[in-house]
Amino acid sequence: MRIVLFNAHKEFWFGKTLKVWLYRMPWKPKYAFIIREHLRNYGPIHILLSPHRPSLVLQLLGWLNVKVWAVVNGYNPLGIKVLFEPEQLKADDALLVMYVGNFVMYSGPRNVEELVLWLNRSPAKIFLNVNHYPYHADNAHRLLQGLRFSHFWAENDLRQNSNFFRKHFANFRQDFMVTPFAVRADFKFSKNYALRRNAAIAVGSLSLKMTNDSAFVEHFGHDNLQPIRDAIYCGIPERYANNLYAVVSHINEGGAARSVRDAANLLLAIRNWLHNVVRSGQRKYHALDMCELFNSYMVHVVGEEIVGLPGIGFAEGMMCGSALIGIDDPMYRIHGLEPDIHYIAYDGGYEHMLARLKQALKDQDFLSQVAAAGYEHARKHFTEAAVFSKLIEGVFRRVQGNL
Repeated sequence: MRIVLFNAHKEFWFGKTLKVWLYRMPWKPKYAFIIREHLRNYGPIHILLSPHRPSLVLQLLGWLNVKVWAVVNGYNPLGIKVLFEPEQLKADDALLVMYVGNFVMYSGPRNVEELVLWLNRSPAKIFLNVNHYPYHADNAHRLLQGLRFSHFWAENDLRQNSNFFRKHFANFRQDFMVTPFAVRADFKFSKNYALRRNAAIAVGSLSLKMTNDSAFVEHFGHDNLQPIRDAIYCGIPERYANNLYAVVSHINEGGAARSVRDAANLLLAIRNWLHNVVRSGQRKYHALDMCELFNSYMVHVVGEEIVGLPGIGFAEGMMCGSALIGIDDPMYRIHGLEPDIHYIAYDGGYEHMLARLKQALKDQDFLSQVAAAGYEHARKHFTEAAVFSKLIEGVFRRVQGNL
């Protein structure tokens, strides 16, 4: 069995892409651990390049692109093998494909007819990652109806635990492979819990409003993907000012990226590029030392997405020994986290979260017990090695036909 990543060199989830490098954009490669751990434990990993016109020149350029990308990201370029055609895969291979980026963009659905036909030429089992799936979800059936994929993959069993997913992906009965977020090794417990500030730190990126996404607005009655994150960003009530501090950042805090390709002239293109390099995005936020922040506060808050997905910061904070306060929801229980044992639970409302936080901060015994239980759970289940092991086991069982 081989693990094959589709177009990993173009997905910032797996490493620094050309666009990220050109614009000096901050990025968080949530799935780069798959490449690192595979190279460390199993040797070379394969990348399948997207459809292209048959040409030795284009294949050479594609191969060179991947090798340069590997070097830039610190991967051994000899350990990254390049595949050009889906027929090069085998029936016992696993092809990991990202839904967002290949089938739908944040701005709208993509034209995928040719991609679907091309991917269907592969005999491999296709695992479709649906993290960030809610964008333009009313197009899901049309986009995926012809794709012969075998399994969904995400940080939650969305069919079981998300009404929104069930509504828009109702025609797809593929099994769900669930893996937790993998926390990088630099997130460590480094400060005695008793010496930390008796307060909570709220972190997370605030996405654009879903105002123009009719399916989302119709289902939820509003356009807010991360309600708690947004409420904290908009302001913390005065009576809780000493309990909660926030570094929640809007995704365009420095201004939206400007088009270089579509600029009217060279001067404007240069100006847009400089804006993208110097100002756009969340440069201040990503410059923060998150490990230091988590180690400075007794509690952390990472407002969840209303569509059934947590933020990676919940696991990063736990790995630093901070107590998580999060909603009482299957998105945590599916990873073995029990409410008020491994994390402080609330009902999803902003006021209830603030009230539970204030109450918990007065009970140091309870706080320290929750923080310690969460930390031990994170050390056991959320390391890159542990998550990779779970992913490999899940892929192997499914490829072998046991699920």
